Amino acid sequence: MLKQRRGVAIKVRDSLFAAEEAIDAALARTADLNSKMVTARTDAGLSALVGQDVFEVAASAFAALARARCDIVETHKRLSEAKIQVGLRTIAIGDLGKPPAAEQGGDTIAFGDELPKPPMPSVEARHLQGVAVGAEWPKLPPAALDPGRQLKTVA
Repeated sequence: MLKQRRGVAIKVRDSLFAAEEAIDAALARTADLNSKMVTARTDAGLSALVGQDVFEVAASAFAALARARCDIVETHKRLSEAKIQVGLRTIAIGDLGKPPAAEQGGDTIAFGDELPKPPMPSVEARHLQGVAVGAEWPKLPPAALDPGRQLKTVA
């Protein structure tokens, strides 16, 4: 029975990873599309009004993919909880890379929730830390502050 559940968990894990990878690829491609549309409009010397509806729809598509990524991450978390409910507590089903047993040819199933993740400081905390130690923001050249300057793209 445990062997059967382990086999099913591996199939679900592989499908989960494929879904996560597909969503990340779609996010990257949509971000690239949005970037290229902005650059193309600027390179063509068109008004910001031209194609504004296209930008809004493309941004909405990106936001929907970001929401899908959030949902698949939540799915990942809940699958990690479900594995305990079906008696696979000691089996890792990882998002932090392969666990040691898997790297050595073992049959460990890893979702990766077993390893603690380091806390990420908030943007505010990083800013305050920088201020506390006297860090300075990079100084921009005066030309960068000129509102009339032309945007240039790097090819």
